[in-house]
Amino acid sequence: MGMRRFTAILVSALVASAGLAAVPAGVAAEQGYAPLDPAGCSNGAYVEDPGSNRGLVADCTALVAIGNHFMGNPANDGLDYSSPWKGTRISSGRVVELDLSDNHLSGTIPVQIGDLGSLEDLDLSDNRLTGAVPAELGKLQNLLRLVFHNNQLSGAIPVELGGLGSLKMLDIYNNLLTGSIPVELGNLGSLEDLYLDHNMLTGSIPAELGKLQNLLYLDLDNNQLSGSIPAELGNLESLEDLDLYGNQLSGSIPAELGNLRNLEFLDLFNNQLSGSIPAELGNLHNLVALELYNNDLTGSIPAELGNLHNLLYLDLYSNRLSGSIPAEMGNLHDLRYLALYDNDLTGSIPAELGSLRNLQALRLSDNQLSGSIPAKLGGLRNLQALRLNNNQLSGPIPDELGYLNRLLFVWVQNNRLSGEIPVELRASQSFRFCNNQITGALPAHLQVVATNFSGDFNDLSTCYEGAFSDDDGIPSEQAIDLVSQWGITLGCGDSRFCPFQTVTRAQMAAFLYRASAYLYGTPAPVGEILIADVDADNWYFTYAQWAVANEVMSAPGGSFNPEAIATTTDMAESLAAAFDYLPAPTGILNLIRLRFSVDATTLSLTRNFMASVLALVVLNAPMR
Repeated sequence: MGMRRFTAILVSALVASAGLAAVPAGVAAEQGYAPLDPAGCSNGAYVEDPGSNRGLVADCTALVAIGNHFMGNPANDGLDYSSPWKGTRISSGRVVELDLSDNHLSGTIPVQIGDLGSLEDLDLSDNRLTGAVPAELGKLQNLLRLVFHNNQLSGAIPVELGGLGSLKMLDIYNNLLTGSIPVELGNLGSLEDLYLDHNMLTGSIPAELGKLQNLLYLDLDNNQLSGSIPAELGNLESLEDLDLYGNQLSGSIPAELGNLRNLEFLDLFNNQLSGSIPAELGNLHNLVALELYNNDLTGSIPAELGNLHNLLYLDLYSNRLSGSIPAEMGNLHDLRYLALYDNDLTGSIPAELGSLRNLQALRLSDNQLSGSIPAKLGGLRNLQALRLNNNQLSGPIPDELGYLNRLLFVWVQNNRLSGEIPVELRASQSFRFCNNQITGALPAHLQVVATNFSGDFNDLSTCYEGAFSDDDGIPSEQAIDLVSQWGITLGCGDSRFCPFQTVTRAQMAAFLYRASAYLYGTPAPVGEILIADVDADNWYFTYAQWAVANEVMSAPGGSFNPEAIATTTDMAESLAAAFDYLPAPTGILNLIRLRFSVDATTLSLTRNFMASVLALVVLNAPMR
């Protein structure tokens, strides 16, 4: 999601909270919840001087139908819709804005919205709307913004939306839309923002989207799109953000994407892309993030990527890249994160990487790198994570790594390193030296933090292999280690995690509380909340009180039900409530489905699954 979308959502929220409703003079709000009377639009009850305001009378009639549509749905019982002007803004005697976002609306979208002929801004986001997007919206020729994100809309995207020639923003992300992307959207010549991500769209990406010369943001991620990336997308010269990740795209990355000189984010990860990385991507001088991981890319890393001087994140891991790491990577002086692990890279680690003074994480593990660890890596003064494990590195661990006083993780296990561990070396959270030819004792300052060290401090033939003894080799081992290192889990006792045990509601509250504490600091104490089945001497008292007080978890009728088994749906709802940067629960479940290839809606929550999801939540949190 690009920064522009966050800004648009924030602006919408601020406008709504400022009271957009513009009620014309003479309107008397009706009391109660009786259906609105359309006669009020023409008899002076809702519109002053209706004979001179025929356009507003027509808009009023449509609004009455819209209000009655929602009030007629029993799921909206208690909805305060006592005036047809709810959420509207009027300009020049016509309704130009309808903002009903975040109103807990259920049911379908009323087709009468298509009768608001002067509408410029339509926002129904953050509700519980279901059913199809009405084709009647294609009549709104003045529409500039159509915003429907975070609902449960289904069916296909109407081809009629391709006729909205003035539209600048089409935002329907995080719904349940199916079918293909209409080629007619390529006719939206004024479009700047296209957000169709986090749906279930299929088919290929239309080449016609390459005609959208004003497009700034194209987000199609987390769908089920297939086929190749159209070379025509290289014509989008204004594009700043291209997000196609989390689909089933195949074929090669078009070299034409190197023409997108304004591009800041290129996110193509979690697809089935093959072939080599185009050298032309080195022309994207404004690029901040290049994320191509979890594909099937081959060939060498282009030296031209060293020209991306504004790059902060370079993620090429989990591909089949070969050859050596280009020395030109040392030119990326703003780089914060370099992840090349899980490839087939050979050769030595370039000493030039020691010039990356802003680098926080260097991950080169699971390759076939050889030679020694460059002493110049001691120049990475901001480095927090150094992971060189599972290679063929030899020689000693350089003393110069002792200069890195911000290090949290040092993983060099499964290499051919020799000598002793430098007494200067620091690692405050996790270190791994196993399966090398390292001799001597573990330095005393590392012994202090080696709470899970499994061997003899004076004999490094056996050493630290992870936080727990019962998760070795399972897919979620790394996630479990991370949430352990962050203090989110304490395990289940005796150095065990019990990964396949189910999670109770009390345990889920503890996980969420600690994750929030890790990201934002220990939450402020809450005043005692009366929960019938949670006593002050329960181990989970603080966690349950926090969860209920902050509406992260519910306690209907004063019952928290702490021993009940939590489901993945429970987890998704609580995560969305606890962390405001996450999508709605349906979006979280859709992400889980795509990331873990399971339908998570009915699963009992296990400890390893909770750890895996929380690791993703924390790793993708906004920078603190």
